[in-house]
Amino acid sequence: MFMFGCGNIVFLPGFSPLTPQIQLEKDLMSATVVIYGVRVKDIQNKYEVEGYDVCTATAFERRGDDYFFVTAAHCFNPDYANVWCLSLDEMAPLKKPDEKKLFTVTPLVVGNQYLGQDLAVVASKLIGVNLPTMPLASSDPTVGDNVINVAAPKFRDKQLYRGVIKTTNFYRTIFSTRGANWQSATLIALSEGSAQKGSSGSSVVSGSAGGIVAILVGNSYWEKAAITLPISQFKKFWKDFLSDMDNCDS
Repeated sequence: MFMFGCGNIVFLPGFSPLTPQIQLEKDLMSATVVIYGVRVKDIQNKYEVEGYDVCTATAFERRGDDYFFVTAAHCFNPDYANVWCLSLDEMAPLKKPDEKKLFTVTPLVVGNQYLGQDLAVVASKLIGVNLPTMPLASSDPTVGDNVINVAAPKFRDKQLYRGVIKTTNFYRTIFSTRGANWQSATLIALSEGSAQKGSSGSSVVSGSAGGIVAILVGNSYWEKAAITLPISQFKKFWKDFLSDMDNCDS
């Protein structure tokens, strides 16, 4: 583990967090984690944080103490590749040393976002931790479905959002050299404060569909909606990776 400090959590003006009401919302809150890409300097065996970026991820599978989390590929900025840390509870501005334990994270597979694979899976060994895992839904979102989302926008703790599926088969081309190519995406209207920087990689869950139906990757300002990739894209992405791993072992 790496040890970094926590500063105070700052809530944006006029923001009122939603309170989890049903068990599904409580489980999603617990299964959601914050991932930090941290750039550090080692000065006489003492870490000095130079900068960091934040994304959200969700536990979807467990094997013993090893947890697997789905998130977004564009979260993996090479400028912050020195240390990857995972926090289970809150935003941690990482300024004062030795105040908070963060678990180390191993990126297993990071998709090519320019080819539409804005998806990734990371793993972390959480000894003595019992997180719920969110199952992957058997079907993609459909227009009109009620959904929930838990994400960690910058300067906020993990927050619950509720919403409805607005549009399917949305397509966004690459606008810049850093842009992502989101194909057959889903637009979701979520409650106030959602889909801001730091929310990328968070899961959208449907109770009626039985689990994660989409992964949040961005927002559409002109539609006032979150852009998500349907779960069928992630299931293929994860299946292809596992198949490649099996072939390498044989």
